[in-house]
Amino acid sequence: AQKHRKLFWSIGLVLSVFLWIGYNPYFKIQDAIHIAVVGPLSGEGARSWKLTLQAIQLYFDSINQKGGINGKIITLDAFDDQNDPIQAKAKALEIVEQNEAVAVIGHHYSSCSISGGEVYLKSGIPAVSTSSTNVKVTENNPWYFRTISHL
Repeated sequence: AQKHRKLFWSIGLVLSVFLWIGYNPYFKIQDAIHIAVVGPLSGEGARSWKLTLQAIQLYFDSINQKGGINGKIITLDAFDDQNDPIQAKAKALEIVEQNEAVAVIGHHYSSCSISGGEVYLKSGIPAVSTSSTNVKVTENNPWYFRTISHL
């Protein structure tokens, strides 16, 4: 129960970082606010990441049931990086090049966050990891945030 409570609060914190998006004039031309959620939907760590994905969707649903943000619904766009740094970079490129996402939640492992973070840094898209502990994830990357301290 403590772990789930911490996860729920972490996700709430993550999403509060993105709430400003609804008040930014640039985003008013879109019908929905797309947030990419990237992590292992297959492979190592998939079971725990799917629980994280469900928690994020529940939180988005609760916001959307109240009218969204400035009348815009929040859409979760899920991506599978298979907990592999090479796939993480490929998915990060896909997110910034082919997706409408204005922000990213993920990756699950620090190695994947570091790999994807290079892309988010170059693209200027904010990203938050709820589980990466390595300080290198956020070191020299003003676009990447962690909700957990390093161990």
